[in-house]
Amino acid sequence: MDTIQQSFLDATYGTGIDIYSNYNTVFGNIISENNAGIYLGAAHHNIISGNTICSNNHEGILVGNSNNNIITGNKIYSNKYWGITVGYGSKNNTIIDNHISNSSCGIYLFSTLYNNIKSNTIQQNGHNVDYPNSALYLRYAKYNYISKNIICNNNIGILLVEKCKFNIISRNHINNSNSSIDYGSGFMFIWESIFNIIKENNFIENNHKPTFYSALMTCFIAVLWRNNYWDDWRGYGPYVITEKMLIGSIPISWFNFDWHPASEPYDIEV
Repeated sequence: MDTIQQSFLDATYGTGIDIYSNYNTVFGNIISENNAGIYLGAAHHNIISGNTICSNNHEGILVGNSNNNIITGNKIYSNKYWGITVGYGSKNNTIIDNHISNSSCGIYLFSTLYNNIKSNTIQQNGHNVDYPNSALYLRYAKYNYISKNIICNNNIGILLVEKCKFNIISRNHINNSNSSIDYGSGFMFIWESIFNIIKENNFIENNHKPTFYSALMTCFIAVLWRNNYWDDWRGYGPYVITEKMLIGSIPISWFNFDWHPASEPYDIEV
């Protein structure tokens, strides 16, 4: 068990801090201008806390095949592609109370399970059109819990693509998503993402309604919308969500419903 703290790490190439062991603490460092700021590789039960991680050429933090780590209280900004990537079979990691901004993608979950993404402020991401330009991007991600995040002024709020399943997105505040393409007010669902629950979120001042794409046999089970606040709800009846059902490669309009929208926004604080 080691502690790395109060260092300035500017490597230009490679990684600022590589961790391949367990029960380490990385605290209070400034990590910038590397390919990646911090890399956890098959590393478990580590704490990454109170660091400033900025201006790296790829991601601020990369978690690969690593479990039960805590990433908390970091300022992560102006990394070229991803603020935090958790992937490659990683499980049970907690990302809590971080401030993530000005990257192409704030948090990227790829082929990962049972992570808790909670109480982060994720804003002003999505400036690089060559990569998924969003606050949160889930791909082949399952059983993740995303809650109490402030997601504002991003190009797209949240993307779920390529067989994301059993994720719960609850009590998030999503506003001012600015996408000019048909990705919706923070959500795009494609390639059979199923059994996801989206409940008790605030959707405020987004440029588009949520839109997603499902294959014919999965459009009925793709998403359960429950008790969300929509600032453009008419005040009675269900809220209508537009979907695209794919028959072969042909998109056909389809509709889903939030049957009981909230009449007032939820009080969500980080």
